[in-house]
Amino acid sequence: MYPIAINYLAVIAAAILAFGFGALWYGVVLAKPWMAAQGFTKEELEADSRSMGTTFGLTFMGYLFLALVMAMLVDLTKPMDVNQGLWLGLMAWFGFMVPVNLTSVLYARKGLSLFVIDAVYQLIIALMIAGVNLSFSAWV
Repeated sequence: MYPIAINYLAVIAAAILAFGFGALWYGVVLAKPWMAAQGFTKEELEADSRSMGTTFGLTFMGYLFLALVMAMLVDLTKPMDVNQGLWLGLMAWFGFMVPVNLTSVLYARKGLSLFVIDAVYQLIIALMIAGVNLSFSAWV
């Protein structure tokens, strides 16, 4: 098997960036539309705030895994420039994230507005994570 070179600093940095952007996206920029699309009220979310530590921790672990796999893809495909790196992020989003997100939204009987909110967020973090891993790949 081909040895895969991973810059773990890039993986951690990409996960932190994705998590921070999620806080901005869902907590500030699109908080009200997201809550409406989910069918949540602010009071319901505040009443359930005790479990948020677990939610945040598991979310961050998910971003670590996402960044790790993207680092592997960057090393295996060896994009030569930013455009190729962004193309890799776009293909990862379109091939993996979009189908799973769409299926989840459809079976949960949520509206397409939730799909759009989540899909755009996932596109942005896929591009960010690919970009961070590409930027750091020269330092492995």
